[in-house]
Amino acid sequence: MDGIDLQVPAGSFYGFLGPNGAGKSTTIKCLTGLVRPSAGTMRILGIDPVADPVAVKRRVGVVPEDLALFERLTAEETLTFVGQVHGMPAETFKTRSADLLALMDLKEAGNALVADFSHGMRKKLALAAALLPAPRLLFLDEPFEGIDAVASRQIKELLHSFVGRGGTIFLTSHILEIVERLSTHIGVIARGRLVAQGPIERVRAGVGAARSLEELFMLTIVRAFAWLRWRVLVNSFERTGARDTLERFSIATDKLGPILALILLIPSAIALGALALIAGYGLATSEWLLPFELIRYFVMIATFMTLVGPIVLPSRDAGNAVRFLLLPIPRGVLFAAQTAGAIADPWILLLVPLLVLTPAGLLAGGGFAMAAIAAVAALTLLVFVMAVTSLVSSLIHLLLRDRRRSDLVMLFLVLGLPLIGALPALFQATGIRDPLRHARQDAPGWVRAAAVRAFSYIPSELYHRSIVTARTDTGASARPVLLLAGADVALLALGFAAYRRLLEMPASMTARRGGSFAGLWGRTLPGLGPGASAVAWTQVRLALRTPRGRATLGGPLIMFVVFAVMAQRTGGFRVGGFTVTSGLPVAAFAGFICLVAILPIAMNQFAVDRAGFTRQMLSPLSLDEVLAGKAVGNGLVSAAPAFVCVVLAGLLFGGGPFALWVALVLALIATYVTVSPVAAALSAVFPRSVDLNSIGNASNAHPAAVIIGLISFLISAGPCALLVVLATSVMRQPVLAPLFLLIWCGVTFVIARLLFIPVRRLVANRSESLAHA
Repeated sequence: MDGIDLQVPAGSFYGFLGPNGAGKSTTIKCLTGLVRPSAGTMRILGIDPVADPVAVKRRVGVVPEDLALFERLTAEETLTFVGQVHGMPAETFKTRSADLLALMDLKEAGNALVADFSHGMRKKLALAAALLPAPRLLFLDEPFEGIDAVASRQIKELLHSFVGRGGTIFLTSHILEIVERLSTHIGVIARGRLVAQGPIERVRAGVGAARSLEELFMLTIVRAFAWLRWRVLVNSFERTGARDTLERFSIATDKLGPILALILLIPSAIALGALALIAGYGLATSEWLLPFELIRYFVMIATFMTLVGPIVLPSRDAGNAVRFLLLPIPRGVLFAAQTAGAIADPWILLLVPLLVLTPAGLLAGGGFAMAAIAAVAALTLLVFVMAVTSLVSSLIHLLLRDRRRSDLVMLFLVLGLPLIGALPALFQATGIRDPLRHARQDAPGWVRAAAVRAFSYIPSELYHRSIVTARTDTGASARPVLLLAGADVALLALGFAAYRRLLEMPASMTARRGGSFAGLWGRTLPGLGPGASAVAWTQVRLALRTPRGRATLGGPLIMFVVFAVMAQRTGGFRVGGFTVTSGLPVAAFAGFICLVAILPIAMNQFAVDRAGFTRQMLSPLSLDEVLAGKAVGNGLVSAAPAFVCVVLAGLLFGGGPFALWVALVLALIATYVTVSPVAAALSAVFPRSVDLNSIGNASNAHPAAVIIGLISFLISAGPCALLVVLATSVMRQPVLAPLFLLIWCGVTFVIARLLFIPVRRLVANRSESLAHA
């Protein structure tokens, strides 16, 4: 934006016109608080949205560019949430919700998940959510895009009625006809500059609520957030949006792991609660001290998990911050809701019975003063772990807001951390002294004493010391609690600052620099047509440009380099009771690892590129071309690291007849070709929407597809191994091994083509479900 000066009269229908990219959506984001302007002032309904954003948002409704709807809520639940956070009486928002859903022709779809809505349905639901609290001002960003003619007419009549009742509308569009037909006033923007504004005839011719109310709504808003988290959890189990029996089976098996974890969580919590009661009673009576020592170490582990939890469970994302920013909720309440939500993490859930029931055990044992200290210490520790989780979560999302920076962070987590973990073994194998252990052994006494003293100040130790000290000196036990409380205040302050920054900083999509392979992507691969080649190169680029894909390429290489260095220094690999000194077994193992590394992509090949499969289905491509392109693309992703590993193994270790090295390459090809139709079939049966820019489970294929895929690779490698054994051990002619494997490659190509016939039918029947995966 370049110094625009907007003036929107009250009661007007203001059309903001401009070409795509002119700055219309950015203007709305600035006016609604999604983006903080770098300079200038704003007044909306006489209120400064920067100084008092909550007061503004109580009076406005917004339909943003990306709609900002909760995917795992129904239409009715979405409107219920909006009504709750606006503080509307239950009967009022229920009545208005029913009327708006009927008016938007969404009544029949009121109990369907938003994830299953069409774009037009989402647009109408977003408008209903904006109108629900009866705002005085509506911001509409391209409200008619993707709307059918009948719905468009209904919405236009609704908006005219809104203005007729004294409301004001600020509508953006790049279509002159829409703006001209609806607007009483108009503004024209181009390249971030306002070129004209005023009443439409003239342009055509040539050119608050008080802060104290926030506290009144505090309880209502926190209750709404708690209800929201519960409904999202319940809906994830109850409503699947499945379109057929096969998809319902796929979704059910995908949820089997979380359900089992939930089932195991209950007896674990009961056992820990019993341990806390025993520990408290034993500590109060001085009969059993071991149970409380066990609690001490469990608390230490749970505290550590709060640091890595937001990485392990990326589901605690900040994507819904866009929707929250459009609601009349103070930022402090938003932060409190996010922090309190950390209690849903499994390690904190397991920590709660320990912290709550230990004071109960102390009371049962007669330690009344100790129980009081334990209760206060438990509260401060619980606040500490929730504050840490919230702070780390916000910091992670700040790091991931920029796409290029996000790629680097994720790549480090996927590749860098395992490499760092392998360094001690590498140092030991190479005879190099581990610098960390060396530092620990040679450190002066005062350094070791300082380390021990610092350890006593970690939260779990402060909690433990406060309760143990209370046995003999109640006054002294207050000091660790005060230190823990001070840490709580500091962490909450830092967490709130990070969360405010997260809300104020828009996501950045850094432009990608042109790479040195730009001319490669348009080439036709041997044996494939242009269409299939395009699909194959798209699959390769997906791997090259996502952290999980790069891990598929780089992970096996890093593993091979680490073990190769170890083997060079120690004289070979130790496998069971044998020492492997030849390069052939090393290359075979590394090559197989490269094949298995593509499981997350190959076993989910239709869903990993999200809307990309839909685009391919809309393009003039046959299913044969799509399947062939996917198979070849995945093969190229696997072949690159496998080729490097085999060559390096030959150069570093050598050994074995050259014929067996050739046979190894042919065996890897035959193994992959055999599995390729199985991978396509599993991808069709078990599609899973994933994010290859993330790590952990969020980027993994369906567990059933991964397990079956791994078994398929093992079975497919069996005939290759048998043919090599036949040539070398039975016939004593290693030179025959490549001939046998070459013949087997031909057989596998025929088998694969035959298997792709039913797979093609399967994918054709599942295309609608795959397009929505």
